[in-house]
Amino acid sequence: MSTLAYFLTGQNNPFVVLLSLLMSCSIWWGVLVIESSIRSLDYLNARKWRIWQTLLLGFGIWAFHFIGMLGWHPGFTLYFDTTLTFTSLIISILAAYSLIAAFKMKAALFSTYIMLHTLGFTIGLGIMHYLGIFSAQTVPAAKWDWSWVLISLVLAIVLGLGAVAWTQWKTQLPPATKRNARLFVALGLGVLLFFVHYTGVIGASFPQGSFCINNAAFSTGTLATIVIICGLIMAASMMFTSNMEARIESKLQEQNRNLTNKTELLEQLLFVDTITELPNRNALDQKLRELVKSNHNHAHLIKILLVSYESICDSWGQEFGNKVIHLMKDRINEKKLQNSTLYRASESVFEILSTHDIPDLPAFAAHLCEHISQSFEIDGKSISLGCQIGFATANSYGELTQLPSMSRSACDYAQRSSVSWLSFEPHMLKDTRDELEIQGQLRKAIHDSEFKLAFQPKVDANSGELIGAEALLRWSTGDNQFISPAKFIPIAEKYGLINAIGQLILHQSLAQQARWIEDKLHLRLSINLSPYQLEQPDLVETIAALLKKYNVPPDTICFEITESAAMLRPQLTIEKLRKLRQLGVELSIDDFGTGYSSLSLLHTLPIHELKIDRSFVQSIRTGSLPIIRASIQMAKDLRIRTVAEGIESEDERVCMVACGVDELQGYLISMPLFGDAFTTFAINHKQVSHASIV
Repeated sequence: MSTLAYFLTGQNNPFVVLLSLLMSCSIWWGVLVIESSIRSLDYLNARKWRIWQTLLLGFGIWAFHFIGMLGWHPGFTLYFDTTLTFTSLIISILAAYSLIAAFKMKAALFSTYIMLHTLGFTIGLGIMHYLGIFSAQTVPAAKWDWSWVLISLVLAIVLGLGAVAWTQWKTQLPPATKRNARLFVALGLGVLLFFVHYTGVIGASFPQGSFCINNAAFSTGTLATIVIICGLIMAASMMFTSNMEARIESKLQEQNRNLTNKTELLEQLLFVDTITELPNRNALDQKLRELVKSNHNHAHLIKILLVSYESICDSWGQEFGNKVIHLMKDRINEKKLQNSTLYRASESVFEILSTHDIPDLPAFAAHLCEHISQSFEIDGKSISLGCQIGFATANSYGELTQLPSMSRSACDYAQRSSVSWLSFEPHMLKDTRDELEIQGQLRKAIHDSEFKLAFQPKVDANSGELIGAEALLRWSTGDNQFISPAKFIPIAEKYGLINAIGQLILHQSLAQQARWIEDKLHLRLSINLSPYQLEQPDLVETIAALLKKYNVPPDTICFEITESAAMLRPQLTIEKLRKLRQLGVELSIDDFGTGYSSLSLLHTLPIHELKIDRSFVQSIRTGSLPIIRASIQMAKDLRIRTVAEGIESEDERVCMVACGVDELQGYLISMPLFGDAFTTFAINHKQVSHASIV
């Protein structure tokens, strides 16, 4: 009789066979549930659950095997050797460990590591199965049909690979689909394990009259009790595992909700201005990219720069400035066109993007500028803000991506030209590129110390005696061509390089003064300070350290600041100048008369000198004489000396002396000279007579 026929004619309890199948499927369901939940746990908790997953699979397969054995009655009473039975349990757990270890690997399904672990699971499962059958210790021994044994082992390999394949495949499924698929996979793996067991049992046949020689071992009743207890434990673990999955899923849903809220908050922070709740510059860039993707290639962008907004915030605080911004937003919204969007691009910049035609864009810009500039009252303060507007139109995809730089270039030109608005023209972008090139060269010049100082003499107006010099910055390129400070200083200020240049000027000036002192030349050296240097919190300390480093007496140095810089933030300037004066240095207001100084504040500035701008000196014949006289008289009343700069003719010198100016500076005396040339000039002209000034 064949082994299959022998198995089928044996007394198999259908209820126990069905129970074993249900248990097989339940085992895999629990293992897969733990595998789904374990990925969301931290390392320590995941490791604990891996151990539990291994024990669940090992105990489950062992219990399933012996349930099947209990339902099979080969014609004699079965007894199972205690040692062999528990040895098979340990081997079952080790086989489960080999398979669970493969779950953690991120290798390909048929890689060496996965195949070795799967083979370890198959071998362990086979040893456990056949050791369990052998534990009956029958006489005569069972006969084996090795073809069925081979089928059982092949099914075991398929079982292991199928379980590993699921752990890799499930990561690509959405949660709802994953849960349904997991149920079918658990059923499939359960059926496979069922056939692994029963094909193995089919492979064993017992001759007529066989019996167990060790009737003192486990009886079927004792083993049934043990297996039932294991089954109850596994059933409880199934309930606990399912509950754990539900709790983890609930936690993940809560985390997802929190993540969604945080994502929304992050998007708001990234794309919305927190003060005005308008879309910001990031939102504008995103919108332009969307227009390109949607093949929309026509748009207008209008950039609005609010003039003096930072000064308002400095004077009355950020909260007051926020009120001003809200009012400006409302004013712009009143006039902006339909089908356009208002953005707040930066603290003092708004931008309007329109994807529809604007019939008369210049007229719209002029009208908008006039509306914004109207005075208003906030908290009892009357305020008026000027603005500069630059606008550009895109008619191609390339121009669409360039809209922000085009409108910025137009706005910068409007600002430099002191006009209310300008439309973009192609040369503006070229100038912007030139500007970027110059700022790159400036960085190299700072690094390589390419800047030099020239010194323009200053003489006593009455005696002609050389009494001082002003340090003037010069930048020579590699071909010995000088770039005008009027061209590169604004670029240095714009790109934050002016402080580094200021530091170079301080070092070179004080080093030169130290050399002149060694040469017994007693001159007052004037050094220009930029508005940006005045805002440096450590400016006074830096100057004090450099004076000490070069051993230069403070009273031989005079720092010059322009009138407009002094009045930009008067309270800050006064405080900074007072600290500088405490060092012992002298202070001068440059370009007097060209800025917007308040005469009521002028007397509070701790200065020693007023420099009358050369524009007044050169326009003596066209009406500036009364202004010059008034300025000199005011300075005398305040006990401040005066310097006339830009003296280029004898008539100008005579006139300025007649007006009572104290010192003269200009090409009539000398053009600016570099260090050694100035030293030679100073030695040869210690006493400069009127006649020699020609």
